[in-house]
Amino acid sequence: MIGKLIRFMRKRNKFSQKQLADCLQVANCTLSHYEVESRSVSFADMIRIAEACNFSIKFIDNKTNEVFELNDMKRKDV
Repeated sequence: MIGKLIRFMRKRNKFSQKQLADCLQVANCTLSHYEVESRSVSFADMIRIAEACNFSIKFIDNKTNEVFELNDMKRKDV
């Protein structure tokens, strides 16, 4: 599922794998492995991918349905 999400974000921005990999300073094959889910992507790299593709990462508290956006959270809270 994460791989499909990464590919969706990349394609939505009309990035080739090479363009996004260059932006992230990772090898093209690394990004390819993320997309086909043959390699796990770290949370830090997922944040970098989302930022490069102009997406935000949000969390929903299932008890209160409150939405927290990662960019609004303080670094110490994460």
